[in-house]
Amino acid sequence: MDDQEALRVNRALKKATLRRNECIRNIRAIHELAQRCTEDEDLVPQLVVLLDEIKELWTAFTTESSTVIDCLVDLDRESEYPVDQVAELRNLISFSRTTADRFVKKQHKIERSLRKGSITSQVDYGSANESIPEGDNI
Repeated sequence: MDDQEALRVNRALKKATLRRNECIRNIRAIHELAQRCTEDEDLVPQLVVLLDEIKELWTAFTTESSTVIDCLVDLDRESEYPVDQVAELRNLISFSRTTADRFVKKQHKIERSLRKGSITSQVDYGSANESIPEGDNI
């Protein structure tokens, strides 16, 4: 590889690394919010909204990681690639999704219980009303 090509590959590596690091920061921020949700359930709606971005962040991360790997290999510096980072980010994403799912399922269970209670109340009122004689039966 000539010097000009090495400069081009180094620039591409820097750009991809910066974009990749931005994805990592965003995924970590979502994970930190998920951790705070275990103490403060009022934050869960914010987590749910941010989790919509996870797929896009993961796609961008893997795209930039591929570019980083290509550049490092071209520069004969592949040993610099942080191989454990993918597993770490998968764990952060998994924790974040699991945290949100747990609270959302809990909320759905509460809502179903409340709906069942109001249906039962309506049925009870209905059966009580049926025992009241009307018209000629008074």
